[in-house]
Amino acid sequence: MAIDSRIREAIEVAVEEGGQDASLSRKLVAWFEELSSGNERIDDAERHLKILYDSTTLVDEEAANALREVELEAGIALDAGGEESDDEGSPDR
Repeated sequence: MAIDSRIREAIEVAVEEGGQDASLSRKLVAWFEELSSGNERIDDAERHLKILYDSTTLVDEEAANALREVELEAGIALDAGGEESDDEGSPDR
């Protein structure tokens, strides 16, 4: 099921304003469409988060802090390349 065009546009604008590659918005839109169609569940997000992390370029300290918050919320630790860390907590950045 396609998501509302306003949501798609908001994602594309946010990705562009965040200085990210357009491929990130395509991946986000695809995930939202899977969620809206019922083919994916939000509580199975870890795989998608890794894909999104791999597609994201941290442009400043604020973005790095936001990533740490997402990691804590999701209960995972990723290194700067988006791979799961062996650490129990968030990796050093």
